[in-house]
Amino acid sequence: MQDNNRMNMWRFIPPRERAKLLLMLIALIVIVGTMFGLVKLVDHGKREVAEAPREAVAQPEPVLPEHPAIEELAEGQGPEVAEPPDDEDAEFDIYDPEILKDVREDRTGNAPFEAMILLLHWLQGKTHKELVDDTRADILVEQLLEKPDEYRGELVYADGVLEEIHKFPLWTNSAGIDLVYFGKLKQPGDVTRTVCFYLMDGPLGAEIGDRVELRGYFLSLYKHKGSDEISPIIVGKRFDPPGWLTDPASLDNVFDGDFNREHKAVYYCINKIMGMSRSQITAAVDNEITPTDLKTTPAEFRGKFVSFRGAIIQLRKQKLEPNPTGLGECFVGYLLNTDDQPCMFYILDQPADVEEKKLGRIEGIFMKNYRYVTRKSLEREAPVIIGRTLTPSAPPDASSLSYVILVVCVAGLIALVIAGMMEARAARRRLKESRERTLSRMPNGLGAKAKEAARKAKGEPGK
Repeated sequence: MQDNNRMNMWRFIPPRERAKLLLMLIALIVIVGTMFGLVKLVDHGKREVAEAPREAVAQPEPVLPEHPAIEELAEGQGPEVAEPPDDEDAEFDIYDPEILKDVREDRTGNAPFEAMILLLHWLQGKTHKELVDDTRADILVEQLLEKPDEYRGELVYADGVLEEIHKFPLWTNSAGIDLVYFGKLKQPGDVTRTVCFYLMDGPLGAEIGDRVELRGYFLSLYKHKGSDEISPIIVGKRFDPPGWLTDPASLDNVFDGDFNREHKAVYYCINKIMGMSRSQITAAVDNEITPTDLKTTPAEFRGKFVSFRGAIIQLRKQKLEPNPTGLGECFVGYLLNTDDQPCMFYILDQPADVEEKKLGRIEGIFMKNYRYVTRKSLEREAPVIIGRTLTPSAPPDASSLSYVILVVCVAGLIALVIAGMMEARAARRRLKESRERTLSRMPNGLGAKAKEAARKAKGEPGK
């Protein structure tokens, strides 16, 4: 019944009055809403740039494997490399391929120093892709054993199980290389063969017992000490990257929770990021994926490109163990957003114009959720994102929105002024109508006299 009375009251309000009331109500809502949004914006910016609680995050545990130390080559474990004579006249031309024709160490316990330096120098000017493209896959180990002079200096291929590897310091040389790695591969088959090699970059994470592939220049034939076995010596740059490095299935064995040294997943993500530009990474990011999505359904979004924005509460350089990506170091840190959600990140490039306690944004591959214990003995969980770099991210710029806010406030003010003008006109109209009703109720002649008196009071001329 009460609602009906209110509807009846609204029905009897004149249209102009209704418009005025609605306009004033809208203006009031707009102004109040704008002021509330401005306060919230300023508060949001203050929260994001406020000092982050460093005690809320513990130092990240090492997540990448530590490989066994590589020992130096001991006497008798490999070929003898004679020290070059200390005679300026004995120096050789590192650009002269004729050096290979002077090799006399085949089927001995020695390796020719000058020819080795020449081949190492050739490797210095080639990428791994160029080596792959130029490899003579038609040359087999048996051919090297039969005709070493014919294939010396050829770029050949060999694979097998890594049997041993050692550091091998070099004498001072024109190539400027002071350390290489000597090792042996076992090629199982009807006749098990051993292939010896020197590597410039080392095993890059390959361990004893791993199957590896090698491309390099054939140097000479080596006769093993205490044996009649003869092996070719190949001088290479690195092993071929393992298949898992580019296989998305490397993420299949990732488990959310603690960090189980899932190096294959980590290096798979790093390798993928290394092959992309910043713009490509940004274009691949799915901005619909939220931190809550990563926390609740990590398996669904594992391997997806995501982003995370928050205050930088930790950023430091981390040295990487030798690995098949060839990357020697990266940067690790944490972000903390306004919902108190942390994010652990690994980036390849040193970020510019960012520092702790400022806002940053990471774009990259989501790998897993990492559970850890804080310095306050609290258990936390953070998504791990591997990207290229960390970009500064300023809080919402109130100055950039000030124009919009000003326009909205001015619009509200104009609405109030219009409503006031409408009210003033309505008030004058009501006053005039009330006066006329009063005069119409007066006796004959009295109204005319009153009107005449009013005209005279206003100084208006009579009729």
